[in-house]
Amino acid sequence: QKQRAAVMAEKRRQHLSRWPTRRQPELVDTVTELREHFSGASRLDALRTRLTEEMKLRNMGIGDMFALVDDDKSLSLDANELHDMARRLNTNCRLQDAEQLVYERGERGEITIEAFVEWFHEA
Repeated sequence: QKQRAAVMAEKRRQHLSRWPTRRQPELVDTVTELREHFSGASRLDALRTRLTEEMKLRNMGIGDMFALVDDDKSLSLDANELHDMARRLNTNCRLQDAEQLVYERGERGEITIEAFVEWFHEA
């Protein structure tokens, strides 16, 4: 058993000498970059971009797009309505992302049209 482990360790050492792995700092940078790419903020940015594209395609304003998903006509969106907008636009925005946006920008569990427009024009 010990001899087999020693043989495997030697093979691993030889392999690593021929095929060096990434150095630790580069790996940490890559992991950080991937986390940022797949973060909620990144998904919300993608929603904003897709919303802009759809508005241009349909020749609509942000208020018109907002009204399309404001099911209860309250001039505010809850996280479910916002997530529904993201799904209709085929983005990978999650319900948690919509909840986070509503939490940060909204009041009483909803984001007003004014706060939504402000978020939309931030980019």
